[in-house]
Amino acid sequence: MAVEDESHSFEEWGKALMDLRECITKNSGYTYLDENKNKIESIENSKFVKFGADTIYNIKQETNYFYGNTIGEKYNLISLLFFWENRDLAYFPYLIAAQSAKITAVGFTYKSDLVDFLTSKKDTSENVKTELESESSLTGNDKKGSDKILENQEFYKNIKKREREIISSNSIICGNKSFKHVIDIADNVLKRLSENKDDKIRSTQLSKIGSGSSEFNKLDNKTFKRTKKTKTAPIIVVPAAATSLVNMYNVLDLLKDQKFTDSRTVMNAGKEKPREHYFEHKPISNLIKTLKYRIVDSTQDFRQDDWKNIVCVFTAGATWQFTNWHWNSPKEVFENCLGFYPKYHDERPKDIVKGWNILPINIERHKRHTDRAMTIEIWNQVERFIATKKPWLLDTE
Repeated sequence: MAVEDESHSFEEWGKALMDLRECITKNSGYTYLDENKNKIESIENSKFVKFGADTIYNIKQETNYFYGNTIGEKYNLISLLFFWENRDLAYFPYLIAAQSAKITAVGFTYKSDLVDFLTSKKDTSENVKTELESESSLTGNDKKGSDKILENQEFYKNIKKREREIISSNSIICGNKSFKHVIDIADNVLKRLSENKDDKIRSTQLSKIGSGSSEFNKLDNKTFKRTKKTKTAPIIVVPAAATSLVNMYNVLDLLKDQKFTDSRTVMNAGKEKPREHYFEHKPISNLIKTLKYRIVDSTQDFRQDDWKNIVCVFTAGATWQFTNWHWNSPKEVFENCLGFYPKYHDERPKDIVKGWNILPINIERHKRHTDRAMTIEIWNQVERFIATKKPWLLDTE
């Protein structure tokens, strides 16, 4: 079945939502298609979506999941799919990602209800309305008002096309202020408290031992070293968006096991997204030694020292990834960190990444035997970068 044009009837709205729900519940998979019905990976560039074997909808097909009190306030398929793929993302990064992709974000208050409905944990939702329920709730049992809205729907759409959005509820929520200085202040306070605590402990130990005591000489001198060097893990940052080719779901498969796995396959299998990864890597070259790496997709909890320990950043070409970073722009980020841009080998790089000074990672769609050579080249670049740009990461003794 194919629905190539957007349908404007409750029957089609409801069918589109239920087909999406069935696809998610049965884990039967869905595919994004371009205008020629060819498979693509990017939801932003898609024109259609195919559920299962042959059910095709326009990607902007509306559904009967409502979020407001008018006939036009309902989510379409692209909004629901984008939300589903980013459901594990914290709400603020999700909002930024949706705005960057120019996709209507699902409201915070609808998140839990929508996930429960799409996964069939609940059979019904008060936000999924039939035509009769919609007419009643939208007009206060005044069917005449609802009919009027339906009749003038095209008229309102023409007006909407001429509107220019200056501010929205989402942009208000996101804000534009950085509170990084608060984190720095907190770090300094905690550091002073820790030092004061250490001083008290040492003072107590010395008073017990006494001056000239033989027991004093037996103590390990390390007890009195205030600034003993600690092991510092090189940090690798990946995109938080589930639509990125490399993210927390599959980055270990790539960097540790030397194979590329579609992150959606891992996600649809029900695996929870890790908060961070730690793993040891034996170097490919003789430039550095074996190091323990830390992988994250959020810099929200970074301390001041963490920023200088970032060795590489994977990016999907979305500027929102670098919101509230230590550096002011992607260009400045990649002047201080090694940058990788994963993409399929037959895809053109996004125009926005030109001038970012990043290295493309060309991933084959089906030839998995090429993954090992690709991963080795990634590590060669990382090891060379650490040896020449961040040698302090090698001083861990």
